[in-house]
Amino acid sequence: MYYEDIKAHGRDSILVAVHKKYNFRSVILEHWHEGIEINYAIKAKVDYLVDGRHRELNPGEIFLINSGSIHKVVPQSGVSEDGILAITAIIPRTFFDESKLKTPGFQIKEDQHTGELKELLSALGDAEQSASPYRYYRKNSLVYQIIYLLFSYYCVETGEMNLSGSKTEGQFEVVRRLMNYICEGYGQPLSVEQLAEEFSFSREYLSRIFKNYTGISIRGYLEKVRVQHAQEQLLQTDYSVMQIAMDNGFSDTRGFIAAFKKHFGMTPGQYRKEVTKQ
Repeated sequence: MYYEDIKAHGRDSILVAVHKKYNFRSVILEHWHEGIEINYAIKAKVDYLVDGRHRELNPGEIFLINSGSIHKVVPQSGVSEDGILAITAIIPRTFFDESKLKTPGFQIKEDQHTGELKELLSALGDAEQSASPYRYYRKNSLVYQIIYLLFSYYCVETGEMNLSGSKTEGQFEVVRRLMNYICEGYGQPLSVEQLAEEFSFSREYLSRIFKNYTGISIRGYLEKVRVQHAQEQLLQTDYSVMQIAMDNGFSDTRGFIAAFKKHFGMTPGQYRKEVTKQ
């Protein structure tokens, strides 16, 4: 879904993604969190689009995305490195609410403390992969150390970023609602004209503000949502390509295959075979 609500799984509410070669091509849709997202590129180069602005993350760099920022991740193609390529940690808002401290946001710049931050994020990735029944305590202890560093050295006073939402209402809220609407109704026939009527805006205005905040057209986003859900069905079910196309709002199999190949560089059938072999 577009708004990624980080809910606890038992006591473990910290979402940590360890990116390796086999899962580095996944479609990552435009989305936002109430918490903050920290990304550490270890071996891979990653492109981000945050609130309509591009940011390239090179190996060895850290990038933090504040609460409420609409963003997407574009992994570089042709990655051949083995091992851990990158680590993403999403720290829920609850970790900050506990402190009763108000902060406008964070911005990480390379300094004498980023080395420690990288070590903590690497350790967080190791803890995520650990089979220990006590990994919950390890992950939480690391996150509190990360939060300490953020408050101590990387807090910014801009008034534009805060933990309750980094943008004003209005256009930004319209874009959020539209993305949620698409993510709920992607399986049904949807057009830009229908969406404009549903949201009581002109087609041109809705298309313009959506592109300004996300860097992608409404039609392009709808296609990405459908392809992402289709990808999940390819991996988790034995449904035919035709059935998956129909389930995810594509009007025919040809259109689905073309859209899937555009995002993954191969047909749905080829993708299913390749991933199954790994």
